[in-house]
Amino acid sequence: MEMHGPSLWDIWNTNNQMLSEDTVACIAVEAISILEQLHFKGFVHGDVKPENFLLGLPGTPNEKKLYLIDLGLASKWRDSSSGRHVEYDQKPDVFRGTVRYVSVHAP
Repeated sequence: MEMHGPSLWDIWNTNNQMLSEDTVACIAVEAISILEQLHFKGFVHGDVKPENFLLGLPGTPNEKKLYLIDLGLASKWRDSSSGRHVEYDQKPDVFRGTVRYVSVHAP
């Protein structure tokens, strides 16, 4: 964690829970690109939230670069050798993730 700067959650809170439309658009494009790369490699993150997106260290060339962390709930969706979709293995009665971001339709 010392190798990265603040999370998007930290930035949101230090800016009185307001970000400009341009900032949000830039974050969205970068976040989607990161998730797309992870998906292309055959994985689903499983815990996408502002706390898991960090910026680079302030004062470095990467201070505006976005990083995705915490792959603890990531799961493989595609078999790397065959390229076929793998069976979904999560039990429907077991909740994993952050309650703040759960669907109202989750068990």
